[in-house]
Amino acid sequence: MHKLEVMKYKSHVLQLDVNSGPSIATAAEAVFALTNGKLDFLVNNSGVSYYTPILDTEIERESATFETNVVSWVAMVKAFFPLLRAAKGSILNNASSGGCDASYLPFGGISNSSKSSAAKLSQTMRLEFAPFDVKVITLYAGGLETNIWNNMGATEVNTLRKDSLYQPIKTEATNIMSGDFIKNSAVGPWAEDVVAKATSRNQPIEIWNGAMSSTIWRLNFLAPRWLVDMAFNDQCGLKKLRQRLPPETQ
Repeated sequence: MHKLEVMKYKSHVLQLDVNSGPSIATAAEAVFALTNGKLDFLVNNSGVSYYTPILDTEIERESATFETNVVSWVAMVKAFFPLLRAAKGSILNNASSGGCDASYLPFGGISNSSKSSAAKLSQTMRLEFAPFDVKVITLYAGGLETNIWNNMGATEVNTLRKDSLYQPIKTEATNIMSGDFIKNSAVGPWAEDVVAKATSRNQPIEIWNGAMSSTIWRLNFLAPRWLVDMAFNDQCGLKKLRQRLPPETQ
């Protein structure tokens, strides 16, 4: 996490656990007191990543992923909506580029399906909140130089199980599950560009920014699904897996 430029901006740092109702309520009360009951911008940016083959999924970790990536947004919005409405403010939801329709990358199904749910939730918020003059922007962020993989303990958590059916393509699967395949952008310039777009007079309803986001946009809106399938099968080793399976198991 980058240090706040406290000398440049007047900042108040509040402790907040987005998975805790009491913590959210306490933060909302503190913001209300600091801003006289108004909030210009709420940014839902908390997220976790859980990459694993679907057949290897730990249900508890799947639930925790959706809890942080989807459910917490509802809790946050409900708590801060009165302040946003009072300010005719905006919400910026970081669904990430994993939330678009073309992001069905093998071994990323749990993480990306939570982001897809978050993206649909964000777009629905945009329509439901418009009558109250609260605007909603969905951010489809690409790869960024953050500590999300290290914080998740990717080397321990996102490692292929020894009894996994995908062991014959361990190298390819581990490359996806560890996040090594992602090309990342520097956070500073990315954040400046996102803020500039989100606060512009002609506020967009979507922002695509970050490493590979333009490529994913093209895959999502321009590429036929057979082409996306072929690219994912090659990248993730699934074509190779079929060739390596014993004939009687195919």
